Amino acid sequence: MSMKVVGDEEKLPSYWERFDRLQRTAGKLRGTQGAPRGVFRFTSFAEFEEWKRHHQSRPARPEEKTSFPSAEN
Repeated sequence: MSMKVVGDEEKLPSYWERFDRLQRTAGKLRGTQGAPRGVFRFTSFAEFEEWKRHHQSRPARPEEKTSFPSAEN
């Protein structure tokens, strides 16, 4: 996939900087923290579904939100 750039290419942030900003913005818009980090083992698919439902509906706590200034834009 190619991207058309209008203007000066040197002012365009790197791919990874743009991707990082997109991920932080998406996280802010989603409003939830997502699944906690780590390895989780479940005895049944039903137990996994219950765990997933609990963690997807939980809002992010203030200390878990990003503090990067570009996410505020």
